[in-house]
Amino acid sequence: SGGIQWKVIPGIGRDGDGITSFPVTAADQGSLADAPYVAYAFYTYDTGAIKLNAYFSPTLNFRHDSSGLRYAISLDDEQPQIVSIDQHDDNVKTWQGWVAANVIIRTTDHRVGKAGKHTVTFWRVSPGVVLQKIVLDLGGEKPSYLGPPETRQNK
Repeated sequence: SGGIQWKVIPGIGRDGDGITSFPVTAADQGSLADAPYVAYAFYTYDTGAIKLNAYFSPTLNFRHDSSGLRYAISLDDEQPQIVSIDQHDDNVKTWQGWVAANVIIRTTDHRVGKAGKHTVTFWRVSPGVVLQKIVLDLGGEKPSYLGPPETRQNK
């Protein structure tokens, strides 16, 4: 979209690769209608609440604006939620925690109304955002430092 494309950065995450948009100098997306996105399919056997944990590489709010660097996320056809990953980077202890853990985790709440195939869509809003992984918590995620391992798809 508009010359922006996704690229994989090998080994940037705490436990694997990450993705980011290039060129990194491209402006914020004014509208999600034309924003680049990636979509991931998953399946559920039930309905209900889902917590979606997005893991990002630590970054400073290099534009020094009040909204920080942002992304948008949605489940199926719901209205995308626009989320800041580093809006509070002016707090030294917060920043130190992100760097020490090599991750910023942002959580959004969603709901599935039917069992079956679903789609998580991740939109680029700001440049400089590096997504390490997305973890879906359907109510049974156990706390751990790295989070659950990646689900591999056999093709």
